[in-house]
Parts: sequence; structure tokens; C-alpha cells
Amino acid sequence: MVDLAFADVEATLAAVHRIRPEKRVAFRARLKHLQREGWPLGANTGTGKRFSYSIDSLMQLALALELMQAGLSPRRIVAILKTDWGETAVSLALARVTENVLIEWGLLGSEDLKEFFWCVHPEALAELARERKESAHESPVEILRPSQLAFHLSQAIEDAGFGGQNRTLVVGLRALTIAVDMSLLDILPTLDPEALPLLYFEELLQSPLSNRHSSTIQSLHRFIVGRR
Repeated sequence: MVDLAFADVEATLAAVHRIRPEKRVAFRARLKHLQREGWPLGANTGTGKRFSYSIDSLMQLALALELMQAGLSPRRIVAILKTDWGETAVSLALARVTENVLIEWGLLGSEDLKEFFWCVHPEALAELARERKESAHESPVEILRPSQLAFHLSQAIEDAGFGGQNRTLVVGLRALTIAVDMSLLDILPTLDPEALPLLYFEELLQSPLSNRHSSTIQSLHRFIVGRR
């Protein structure tokens, strides 16, 4: 497990979002607000207790900031991310593995592995809205492959008037992971970039994932270790 200080996490994410030096105090306040809302998981330890940040908690904050960039409140952001973080975490793990290695692994097929799109229907006014009618989208988050994205976006027309959504925030998880890792390695150049995927897998295997998610991570972890 990678043991990151808050300063490492803040500097990494500030670099990803190109935060100006004179705005770093305000940026840190945004991260602390998320922490008071209970994000990343386990970070709200109380006054005076140090929380050890991991790659997983760094990525939890990285996705939270994507939602913050879209204008959602910290409370709404945390509610969305807590819905099924396990599914998102597994997708982030897959995004850390090259397309060729995923093809060799074989469990996801051999095509459409270039990117994993994290799609959410952002509702900044959700707390003010009436309960929606039955919708085709039961979860606020969906993970899609490139070939699935166009169909997903076109569904807004089919669902119009039936509780569907006419807005979708799309985040490329592989692109986000690359941006975060590059900034983290600038902050902590002693980290081995090739070791980051396995370190992340090991962190996830120690977290409370479902049996299905753990099985996926274990299988990919064994495959990558075995091919070295």
C-alpha cells in the first residue's frame, strides 16, 4: 500500500486541475469539505487523527473533483460516489492496465478496451426535485466501453418524459488515471510507475469489495504477476 500524506494528494490534484499557486488555500478547503462529508472513505477520522491516503483514496478524490468541476455540491458528489464505489474502483483498476494486457487476460474479450467511460447523470438540484418516475437508469453511474457510449447518450431521447435524463457527465477513466499518475510521479518521483497497478489492486483487495469485484481483481492480479 502506498502511504500518501494529504500534502501529496493535494499537490497531485492541484497539478491535474492546474490550480494557481495563490488559489491553493481555497483548493485545499474544497478537499477538506469533501473529507467532512465522508470522502474519501474513512478520511473523516476526527480532529487530530491522521488519515493515511492510498492510491484508492487519491482516485476517490480525483473523481469527486470531476463532479465538482461540473458544479455539484460536496454532499451530492459524495452521495453519487458512495452508490457503488466498488464498481467504479474495479473499472479504475482495469483502466490502469494496458489494452494489450487486458486482451491477453481475456475475461473482457479482445475488443473495445481502449477506454472505460464513467457516466453519471449530474443533478445539482436533486435535493429540490420531486421523486422521479420509474427510469431506465436505476443507478446514477454507469461504466461503458467506447462502442456503448453513443447508444447510451441517444437513450436520452427514448427516456424523455419518462423520468430519463437529458444530461450526462462522461469521464474517461484511463485518461483520468494517466493524468493523476503523471502528477503523482512528479510529486513523488521515487514511486515505480510500473508497480502502481499492482499496488492499487492490492489496496482494493484489502478493502470491503463484493465477492464479484474481489474475484475480478484477484484474477487480473494473478495474471499480471504470472506474466512477469
